[in-house]
Amino acid sequence: MEFSIVITEDGSPTLHHPVFEQNYHSINGAASESQHIFIQNGLDYWLHNNKDKTSIDIFEMGFGSGLNAMLTAKRAEDLKVNIIYTTYESFPISIDTAIEISTYFENSEILINLHQCPWGQAIKINNYFTIIKKEKKMECIDAINKFDLIYYDAFSPISQPELWTTEIFQKLFKATKNQGLLTTYCAKGSVKRSLKEAGWQITALKGPKGKREMTIAEKH
Repeated sequence: MEFSIVITEDGSPTLHHPVFEQNYHSINGAASESQHIFIQNGLDYWLHNNKDKTSIDIFEMGFGSGLNAMLTAKRAEDLKVNIIYTTYESFPISIDTAIEISTYFENSEILINLHQCPWGQAIKINNYFTIIKKEKKMECIDAINKFDLIYYDAFSPISQPELWTTEIFQKLFKATKNQGLLTTYCAKGSVKRSLKEAGWQITALKGPKGKREMTIAEKH
């Protein structure tokens, strides 16, 4: 499967998926979008509300280019907070593609290491960040009260409607600990309704450049 590289407005790369015909991240800025949605309004938000915690379990739906994981690994090291990062991916990119996109980032070595580490094993990327990559579909998740934070970065509801249903969000609700958080770029009305039906308490926040809103959902 051939993924094409697209350089976004902030100079960072994203990938274009040939099957879903969608970019992995916003053309208005891949890195800045990820930073806004998953780091600032995900990881940092959770840590602000859990100041007594020194470790966090994160689940990412859609490893993709590895951008979210790379930024999280760097943030874990900066904050000296221990992160166990589990991610599912159904369409892994090749190492050659990963090496090519890594040249656009200062943290290129981290990105390459994330893609080169074997699937299905817990691999320590730095002193504070351990990743477990699983080549499986989102529908297969069956964890119970395991994760503190979920990065929900599936392709859009138009491309993958099966990943934005009440049933999926119920599975994620069960997989999340009390006081846990889900963050996503999607602010579509039907998705918000599905989250609410699954038990989540949702909040609309200001979106990244080019997007009016994003959504966070909390489990209380």
